[in-house]
Amino acid sequence: MNNTVIIEPGTILSHIENEEYFPLRVVYNSSIDSIRYVGFYYKDTDLLEFAVDRETGLVRIMQIVVCSHFQYMDDEYMTGDADNAKVYLDYAQHNDCSNFKLTVFKNAVQIIISDKTASEFFICGQITYGVSSSGELISVLISNMSAEEITHTKTELLIGIGR
Repeated sequence: MNNTVIIEPGTILSHIENEEYFPLRVVYNSSIDSIRYVGFYYKDTDLLEFAVDRETGLVRIMQIVVCSHFQYMDDEYMTGDADNAKVYLDYAQHNDCSNFKLTVFKNAVQIIISDKTASEFFICGQITYGVSSSGELISVLISNMSAEEITHTKTELLIGIGR
């Protein structure tokens, strides 16, 4: 594993599934046959997980499994320019993060998992991936979320920390 994000031009549709126990789950509209999981862990308190194609690493599902480091912003998130792409993760199953900041906006959720700076951004469905100049995953932004999806995310985050 090279711990990099691999980008290929293209477009894949996605949708959000509001499921119990998962504050946020985005599924790409493609078949899921043989997958493996890639997790980004921050201490014992936060986990951002991707289900990727076992052979290619193409992202099939992104989900927040557990999160203790979050905040709410009473603002709309304004998305910037990004290229449409298919996103592949070439990472090990377990990856420790140097940072984990989840921010819930009125229309989006942003998760930052590194202290490094994202220099490129790629849109794949509802997710914008922020990638460093060396190809590392820095952040994900889930945009165009409905009020119901935002409420579900907030509720599950609070349940996760026992509130």
